[in-house]
Amino acid sequence: MIDAVLEHVRYQSALTPEALRTALAEIVAPTDWPPALIFKLSGGGIVSRVMESPETPLPFFGLVSEEKIRIARASRGGQVTPFQPILLGTITAASDGSLLTLKLRPHRETKSLSGLFTLTGFIMLGSSIPAILNGQLLGVIGAVIGVLFMVFPTWRARTCFQTDQRDALDALCAALPLSVVSEHAV
Repeated sequence: MIDAVLEHVRYQSALTPEALRTALAEIVAPTDWPPALIFKLSGGGIVSRVMESPETPLPFFGLVSEEKIRIARASRGGQVTPFQPILLGTITAASDGSLLTLKLRPHRETKSLSGLFTLTGFIMLGSSIPAILNGQLLGVIGAVIGVLFMVFPTWRARTCFQTDQRDALDALCAALPLSVVSEHAV
C-alpha cells in the first residue's frame, strides 16, 4: 500500500528481459507518444484537461520498446484525468531474471496552478482581515475560502495522483509476475 507519492519503483521478475518486455507489450495498447491533453467540460460545468486514452480492453496504453517504456493506465471512458501517472521505465537483465525500473510522473504538459491558487488565497485572506476586525461574518467566510484556496488544490492533486499511482501499480502487478524490490517516495 502506497502511503506517499512515489517517484521511483523497481520490480524484479523471474522472466528474462525479452520475456518480460513481451508480456508487458501484451497488456499495453500501442499508441503514439505522448498522449494528447485535451480540454473537456466536466459534469460540474468546469473546463478541465484530460489525457486521451484509446478505447481498449487492455489495462494500459503507450509505448513498449527495447530501449524504453512509456505507459499509462487505460480508461474505459476514453479519457484519463491529468492526475494519472505516466510510467517511464526500462527493463534490464538481472542475475535471476530481470528488473523493471519505473519513474512515475504526471503528463509533461500538466501544469500546477498551485501558485495562482495560493496567491488568490492570500489576497482573499488579506482582504478579509478588515471585515473580521469589524466583526463581520462575511470576513470570516472570506478568510475560510482564502485558506481553502491555498490548501485544497494542492491536497487534491497530490491525493488524486497518489490514488492513481496505486491503481496503476496494482494493475501492473496483477497482470505481470513482479515483486517489489524498492520504492522511493518524494
